[in-house]
Amino acid sequence: MALQGLYFEITHFTKKVNIVIKKITFLSVLFLTGFVLGVTQSSAQHQPKPVIISLQGHVSVNVAGEKWQPAEKGMVLQEDSVIKTADQSQCDVAFDLEAEHVVSLGSNTELKMGELFKRVHLVKGRVFTRLKQLGRESDFEVHTPVAIAGARGTAWETSYDLLTVDFNVGDSTIYVKGIGEDGEVTAQIDVSNGFAVAVDGSGILGELTELSDEDKERIGEWMGRISENIKIQKSNGSLGDLFSELLEGEIADSEAAFAAGEEGPSGPNDGGNNNPPSLTGGDISLSTFTPQQNVTPPPIIEEDNTPPLKEQIDPSVGQIPEDD
Repeated sequence: MALQGLYFEITHFTKKVNIVIKKITFLSVLFLTGFVLGVTQSSAQHQPKPVIISLQGHVSVNVAGEKWQPAEKGMVLQEDSVIKTADQSQCDVAFDLEAEHVVSLGSNTELKMGELFKRVHLVKGRVFTRLKQLGRESDFEVHTPVAIAGARGTAWETSYDLLTVDFNVGDSTIYVKGIGEDGEVTAQIDVSNGFAVAVDGSGILGELTELSDEDKERIGEWMGRISENIKIQKSNGSLGDLFSELLEGEIADSEAAFAAGEEGPSGPNDGGNNNPPSLTGGDISLSTFTPQQNVTPPPIIEEDNTPPLKEQIDPSVGQIPEDD
């Protein structure tokens, strides 16, 4: 009888252990799933926004389809925003808070911001792109109707006159793709420092040629001007003040919308019941301060309150009958 009772006790204990293991497994899967989704959403939501850090002459901006307005230093650009420079004018746009990644527009140029700010579309004119080393999955591209050029860390010039496009490389290497009238890639080539390639209106790539002395001088002056301008702004604190003001304004707007229960960058708020805004990993951008999403609590697993098996057994079972 003692052995039978011990057997039932062990069976009941094993059943309880299995329930606990199932709970731990379920919660672990739930946690990992939420973590992966959170990282994915954070990466998509917190892309840096481009900011105008310097300009000269007459520069206009059309922000996301609105009317044209004069550009100003510190203006934040949205996807599909268009910048246009007049004669004897120029504009520098930074794509990160350290101004490591900069696109500079020359005179008589029109440039459109692309999707997730990982590309820009050159409508016409001349732009110079200076990039520090980006991540493996973070190529930056300059698009034109007949060709695309991109890289992760380099400096190059793109010139498009509505007929042909020229790519002149001043540092490291870029890739260039020709785009045919059907939108398909005609060919692709790598262009290294000190070389250039031209693409005609049909998307046909020309031969690699060395940069002319005039091209080298122009690119050198362009690189020097951008570096010196950023150095001066950093030394006198104007660049830091600019981004600080933008971040403070972003925080204030986010907190006001959050408290009012309005819909923010990451979705509708619940009138202030969410967690407070916080910084996330990766590059700190002007859109970093967003309320965290509500997390649906895991379903409650009912406890097994079934009494031990020994309590359900007929007390007469297993007993030795008494002698008459």
